[in-house]
Amino acid sequence: IEARRAEWPELIIETEPKRTYPFGEFAAHALGYLQPLTPEELRTAFKDRRPGDMVGKTGVEAYYENNLTGRDGQIVEVVDSQGRKQDELMNIGPTAGPALMLALDYDLQAKAEELLKGKEGAVVVLSPRTGEVLALASFPTFDPNKFINRFTPEEWTGLISSPDRPLLNRAVQGLY
Repeated sequence: IEARRAEWPELIIETEPKRTYPFGEFAAHALGYLQPLTPEELRTAFKDRRPGDMVGKTGVEAYYENNLTGRDGQIVEVVDSQGRKQDELMNIGPTAGPALMLALDYDLQAKAEELLKGKEGAVVVLSPRTGEVLALASFPTFDPNKFINRFTPEEWTGLISSPDRPLLNRAVQGLY
């Protein structure tokens, strides 16, 4: 379509970055997940955002939301009555947010999750020298990719009504 753009001037092709969690459920409670802004959030905490924007709701995604967010690009074009581009007045490319380096140790995280399989509980491993979080596991868990790619109504109902409460981060929200 892009190569034959002149034939369809009314079509606008936009690319949009998309967050993925390549390891699925791995470290899901530590990393957190994104969800679209609610109307209330648009009116209060995120006035500079647009409907449909995704924001961190839990974990690292929520805590570092303002640090991880990049900036949208802008294009201002002059078009004729048919929608064909005549001139470009401004083209500012988008900028990605900065990279975030975590202290999570893959092997320790994997072991913590392995030990929790089939149980309810949490494992937190801290560095005694620095206090860095080397592993943070909570079980049962969830796949944060589902929050990006959308749940079916049945999946969502199953997740929020599960007696196992997989969205509960037992490491930081559990009372023991």
